[in-house]
Amino acid sequence: MQVNIRPYDPADREEALALFGDARAIDDPANRLHVAVDDRGRISGSAVWHEPPAGAPEGLAVALVAGQPPETMYALVQASVEDAIARGHAEGSFTVRDAALLGRLQRDFSI
Repeated sequence: MQVNIRPYDPADREEALALFGDARAIDDPANRLHVAVDDRGRISGSAVWHEPPAGAPEGLAVALVAGQPPETMYALVQASVEDAIARGHAEGSFTVRDAALLGRLQRDFSI
């Protein structure tokens, strides 16, 4: 199954809410979401990163919806990081519990 990663659109709200189970992740204006859309047009995964206030030392934090294939998780992290870099962020943090995903991220990003 092919997956396309794209920024969240308000039309995605119902499916994204089913994934997150909590509207706060979607409704917080400082959160930036990316969704994984399968070849049937359904949202199969999502990542959210919180954009800190300008000058905040904590950088960004990425959260993934668990249970996604490693390739989808990697693509969501990559989209979030690229979005953050484009918005002027140089550092951030996120928790990775999958050893293979962590290894790939360590090869591709400064961790």
